[in-house]
Amino acid sequence: MLAFPEPPKADSGLEYLSLEERCQACQVHGGDESPCVSPERMMVEEQETGFPCPYREPATPDDSTLLQLATMATHTDLGHLWRACFDVTFETRTPDERRHRMSMIMRAVTDGRIIKRLKAARAAAADEAKRKAN
Repeated sequence: MLAFPEPPKADSGLEYLSLEERCQACQVHGGDESPCVSPERMMVEEQETGFPCPYREPATPDDSTLLQLATMATHTDLGHLWRACFDVTFETRTPDERRHRMSMIMRAVTDGRIIKRLKAARAAAADEAKRKAN
């Protein structure tokens, strides 16, 4: 994850109020701004994760929905419901918007760092359930 005390400066000179706004404007995420990290860092990031940008948060109003779908996609007991949930959630979106959200979800569920977090969260939830049961 990127950790900036304030949004990185843009080559265009525009000042963004949040990291999410800056990332949404970046070419990597479909905007017009140049990336805020060096080409070298992007290359390393892409080799490690399959995606050139170290930013992992979806920069859209659908954040929680996308996280739920990403979690569902990696959960063996819920995976079979994933496609129906995606279709219902995004049925009113354009094909391009649906493809973009699908790619965001797929990047998330194939990112080793996110997979570790999801597994840790599941393990913590299982431990808490066991503790409550005892």
